[in-house]
Amino acid sequence: MTAIASQGAQPPAVSVVMIFFNAERFLEDAIDSLLAQTYDQWELMLVDDGSSDKSSRIALSYAEKYPARITYLEHDQHANRGMSASRNLGIRHSRGQYVAFLDSDDVWLPQKLERQVAILESQPRAAMIYGASRYWHTWTGSPEDIDRDFVPDPGVPTETLYDPPALLTRLYPFGEATTPPPSDFIVRREALDAVGGFEEDFRGIHQLFDDQAFLVKMYLKGSIYVSSEEWDKYRIHPDSCDSAATRGGHYGSIHAFFLRWFGSYLQREQISDPSIWTILQAAVRDARTELRTDGGSVARLVYRQDDEAWVRVAIDKVRTGRSIDIQLNRPFYPLFSNHPYTVEFQARADKPRSFFLGVAAAHAPWTGLGLYRRVEVAAEWQNFELNFIATVDDTNARIHFDLGDSDVSVEITSLRLRLTAGGRLVEPSLVPIQIG
Repeated sequence: MTAIASQGAQPPAVSVVMIFFNAERFLEDAIDSLLAQTYDQWELMLVDDGSSDKSSRIALSYAEKYPARITYLEHDQHANRGMSASRNLGIRHSRGQYVAFLDSDDVWLPQKLERQVAILESQPRAAMIYGASRYWHTWTGSPEDIDRDFVPDPGVPTETLYDPPALLTRLYPFGEATTPPPSDFIVRREALDAVGGFEEDFRGIHQLFDDQAFLVKMYLKGSIYVSSEEWDKYRIHPDSCDSAATRGGHYGSIHAFFLRWFGSYLQREQISDPSIWTILQAAVRDARTELRTDGGSVARLVYRQDDEAWVRVAIDKVRTGRSIDIQLNRPFYPLFSNHPYTVEFQARADKPRSFFLGVAAAHAPWTGLGLYRRVEVAAEWQNFELNFIATVDDTNARIHFDLGDSDVSVEITSLRLRLTAGGRLVEPSLVPIQIG
């Protein structure tokens, strides 16, 4: 680890951690928005996650210009360790009683720190504060982006202090409301230490959820104040971590990684609250049942509480008549090349119809893995067994039902993938988690 800067003897109230990796395009905007704050009791930890562009030089120039306030940090041998490890490095070297995070492609509004510190001092039980972020498209200056900026509905009452675990069930990824980006929230030092900082296993594509892993720990262990005030601009651009993961078709496997981690975290922390485990089990079930609709088609999933293996695809409209316009996916199955497999399931429909069943990659380039077949179903339950030879190895295969060439609703249950030789069931990489 390398640190460049001298620090003043008196610790500031707020430590700001800014991590960056090849961020030369936006880094100066982010740092300048901190320098423009109306509150001046801050220090900045600039953490270089192994950049190879000009951003290292930019960061060093700011540390040299403001040596009493800005510290440049990097990992040993200028390594790339990921977002969580880099945030933790900045936290370890920071001194403030409050810690805020400013991502290198975002900017703060001038009164951000002044208002957040005032709220923390007026809310002594608050471990963390977040407010409203502006999803910022107009930074491009492009005419087509002129009306695209928006501030998401908070989804929860604001100017309110929430005790744990209230926000766990209400904010993404377990609830409907929008979660705050790192550039929006500020955390008390003791609360940050109590949850152990950020989870360093969230590396590579999995760092899409590095902030979510941190936040769910905060929801479980700290009281959080939610404000309606707007404090930051969250820059939307195609090179962001979110955009890259979505574009590559990796969201499903990243979400699965997060759910597995969360189950392990609950066990490690001996959190036995049945309501929290029920939330996780529901998320696991939903993650393994994905409904995709295209072409103006409309469909929805219906579950039966007394039978978690049963799912009904209620088809309300089919506009184009293509079989792929409504697709039920079950991902996360591992397959091995040249091995024989059997897909087993039971199915019925409101009236006789056909659909297609296939096995394909659940990620780009979405290639088939050895099975795609037409299936005829009737109004009575039928058992189906379809055999195939896997064409390639894949750790995240999906069984998919292409239902979109008919508006007749379908019910499916007892779906299993079996290794035909020896009859062994193929365990998916994401499995239901048992309580207790």
